[in-house]
Amino acid sequence: MRVKKATLSALSLVLMGALLFPFYWMLMTSIKPPSEIVTSPPILVTRHPTLSAYVDVLTKLSMGRYLRNSFFIAISAMSITVVLGVMAGYGLARFKIKGLKAFLLILLVSQLLPDVSLVLPLFIILGRIGLLDTFLGVILANVMQWLPFVILILRPYFLQIPKTLEEAARIDGCSFRGAMLRIIVPLALPGIVSAAILTFLFSWGEFVFALTFLSKNELQPVTIGIYNAIGQYGIRYNRLMASSTFAILPVVLVFIFFQRYIRWGLMVGGLKE
Repeated sequence: MRVKKATLSALSLVLMGALLFPFYWMLMTSIKPPSEIVTSPPILVTRHPTLSAYVDVLTKLSMGRYLRNSFFIAISAMSITVVLGVMAGYGLARFKIKGLKAFLLILLVSQLLPDVSLVLPLFIILGRIGLLDTFLGVILANVMQWLPFVILILRPYFLQIPKTLEEAARIDGCSFRGAMLRIIVPLALPGIVSAAILTFLFSWGEFVFALTFLSKNELQPVTIGIYNAIGQYGIRYNRLMASSTFAILPVVLVFIFFQRYIRWGLMVGGLKE
């Protein structure tokens, strides 16, 4: 038994090391001087650490602007998606709708479609309504992509909340809207928070829509900023890795502080019916 436990522990450490090594290499490369980046054999620990790459991406590549744009796009898409998802999830959980199973199946299948399959139709639609090269166009594209996912997560939460709570609130004089906002939404808050966090993360890391719909540098998010860090005549790997570090830092912080909500929300939203 002890041998088996030790073997599993060793395998877990090896697997964890394999998963974390790319992040270590990214951080290490970002603080290496150019002379230590492309060497044979590779230098695992830099002898002359420097933060010049971080200064360069903030000053020369305008990484601060890219980060600001990403926050605006991700937070806006998250807010719209969660509001619509709460209303749709509640309606699908509480009201008898003809063809509900087929509708839920359509929502599920829509999550299997890759981003690339949606780019051309959305490009034509946004172009005709004048939303290309605007934040709103990219925000609406993200909302359209992740709203089915949020509905599928939130509906099971509303299903497990007893209807008698709403009925009691209505008897006490609460309106339909008041009962939903004061009773149902607080009880479903863990699911709503997890859906909001996941939507933020998905929108933060989105690349295809931003690359296709935004051609103005002043509107592009951080994912395009990393792409722009690849120079015309070569790649400065320390700058590229510094840009990547800035991009993943909010994601890491969100997972550190909200992992309980993410785990709980996905578990309950995925299993309860």
